[in-house]
Amino acid sequence: MKHQRHPFLNLIPILIFLETIALWTLPQPARSQTLAIDLETPQTQAFEPPPDDGEPESTAGGGSRNDSCLTETEKVAVVLEPASEDLPPRVSIVLPPTTARALVVKIEDDRDHLVYYDIVTIDRSSAASSPISPDAAVALEAGEKYHWTISAICGEILTVNDPTAEGSLVPQAVPESSLVGIEAIVAPPTPETK
Repeated sequence: MKHQRHPFLNLIPILIFLETIALWTLPQPARSQTLAIDLETPQTQAFEPPPDDGEPESTAGGGSRNDSCLTETEKVAVVLEPASEDLPPRVSIVLPPTTARALVVKIEDDRDHLVYYDIVTIDRSSAASSPISPDAAVALEAGEKYHWTISAICGEILTVNDPTAEGSLVPQAVPESSLVGIEAIVAPPTPETK
């Protein structure tokens, strides 16, 4: 009986040859080099500002972390003003000094239903902006809890980096037929925010 050789065994010399060629053609690792560092001499690097350029107007983006147009969001307040003889009840938004161009104002009820949403332009030339038009008024029910969110638009559009303040309010004894107008009141600009 003749012993048969397995066909795979015929491929072994060819595989060894191919692996040898592959090892010869692979790039060889670079020889290690030793870098001498003088630990006795302190290493320093100096920066000299360009001459006659003065101070920069703004250092935004130069490592500054709080270059926001509304830095004191904890001072944002939403106040429900009672009705007077001439005006229905109003929601006033009181802001600290800001360079924001506009506010995104959102009011939701306790069941997260959107009650009011608008973008309010801020008139920075005066201490208070004019009220939003009557068609932007919203009906609020007495005793119901409402959540408000106000985001300042610092640039051309609202971004995730723009500051946001939030809170809640509960209107008391608001007549059912009354509409509540929205008004943004901004503190007069300080020299830093002009």
